Amino acid sequence: MGRQLEEPLKIIEKCSERVSTIPAGTNVSTSIFMLHRHENFWENPTVFNPERFTKENIAKRPAFAYVPFSAGSRNCIGQNFAMNEMKICLAQVIRKLRLYIDGDSPVPKMLPRIILQSESGIFI
Repeated sequence: MGRQLEEPLKIIEKCSERVSTIPAGTNVSTSIFMLHRHENFWENPTVFNPERFTKENIAKRPAFAYVPFSAGSRNCIGQNFAMNEMKICLAQVIRKLRLYIDGDSPVPKMLPRIILQSESGIFI
């Protein structure tokens, strides 16, 4: 997720309280993949835990700690469509199929590219 700074950005290091300033006009980027696994925001960040998204837990972390569709004026225009499509697909899967964990399948190996993929596939 990239942006160009419209005004200088001050960064204060917590441990030393040293202040650095990034000038206006600088292009900056954030890795959403790394942000969603940052230990300052997520306990056990690589563990699947749906409880992270309860209202109580969402209120405990910064608003932009989880940005699956980017954020601000340039967020994904397909966000609402994607969320509704996901809910409909999930409802259809749960309604028509019986899901279980297959212990013989390989653990998916994450492959971060433009979108996050599994190098080894996802077995259901």
